[in-house]
Amino acid sequence: MKVILLILSIIFFNSSFAQEERYQPDSIYANRKVKIIKIFINSPQDLSQIVHLNKSGQPTKVENYDASYDKKSRETKRLHSVSFYYYNDKQKLVKVVDSAMYSSGSRSTGKTFFEYDNDGFLKCEKYFRNDDLESYRQINYSYSPYRTNLITRNDTIVTLNETMEYDKDFYTSRQHGFYFQPKVEYKTVTENGIEFHIQHDYLERRETDLHFNNKFDSQGKRISSNLINKGHKVHKLEYRYFANGLLKSESGYVPIYFEYDYFK
Repeated sequence: MKVILLILSIIFFNSSFAQEERYQPDSIYANRKVKIIKIFINSPQDLSQIVHLNKSGQPTKVENYDASYDKKSRETKRLHSVSFYYYNDKQKLVKVVDSAMYSSGSRSTGKTFFEYDNDGFLKCEKYFRNDDLESYRQINYSYSPYRTNLITRNDTIVTLNETMEYDKDFYTSRQHGFYFQPKVEYKTVTENGIEFHIQHDYLERRETDLHFNNKFDSQGKRISSNLINKGHKVHKLEYRYFANGLLKSESGYVPIYFEYDYFK
């Protein structure tokens, strides 16, 4: 189960909206003149994220809030991080700047840069933490079929390498690869009649192969995803929509609810 939780956290809860599971294509938001998406996790009262869009349906600002689950935690909920999105004159996303705030008063920043090929297709995105000169996370894009490859590093060590495949060039259909999970091993050794307790830290490689088995209705809306990990059923996600075709809720794992504000 821990493996599945990690996989799903990679998909749904990364800090940058660019790398998160995008719930619907930009064109859906643009056609319906969506200005703001409010995302609630666990219950319709637990605000998690506010996404500000431009008239092309692209995110311009994303606000992430602390998790909450009851009245007390809702009262102390605060803004945790903010991401700003920058586009060039061709409406291509070129940079995302993240800023996270902690209860201790400290802050951290991150920047994601986007690179395109000569035909205007997104080639890769690189995420840099604080003032690091080497990217911590990189996503490579390929087409026909459309796929992405996510790689994270700790210094020079690759800690995660995941390939994503998609339905309709948008909805994740398969995620496979590997990651390294930190492990601790304790040993007791005896030397000259004296016992010593030794802690051995190491990384254990875990393979992943998660299939989503998405189903769509006659209008092309995704209505369910049956998640299968290495042949074992994990979760069935179900999606409900408002009458205008915008996503209303997602259930089956962590419940997610959506509200929308519109351009006039």
